[in-house]
Amino acid sequence: MEININKDIFKYKEKMFFGLDLRQLICSGLGIGAAVLVYFKFKDIIGHETLTYICMFSAFPFALFGFLSYHRMPFEKVLVLWFKDRFLTPNRLVRKPKNYYYEVIQIGKESKGKELLRVKNSRNNNKRK
Repeated sequence: MEININKDIFKYKEKMFFGLDLRQLICSGLGIGAAVLVYFKFKDIIGHETLTYICMFSAFPFALFGFLSYHRMPFEKVLVLWFKDRFLTPNRLVRKPKNYYYEVIQIGKESKGKELLRVKNSRNNNKRK
């Protein structure tokens, strides 16, 4: 007798029907329903080959919501995170590092330069007198 146990408990999904979990089963039903609805709506208007592609594209969003998961997140959570990342947060993060050593050197040069100018000005003023 052998009992199969998942090594990763987060990957366990209870199977309902045809090896699908409840989420996948509902989304598959909705996708099939959408494809059938589109087929019967447009079968007299559009040719069969084109209508086949339109039916597949109408069922595609339901397949995404039912079967796609990324880092154990369902598709709608991935979609929300993508929207927040793309539109609600700034695209470019700017970090301007501050070099304290460079600033200390510049301040030192400026103070020495000002001091030298003061000394030169005082010498020039003394020579003119």
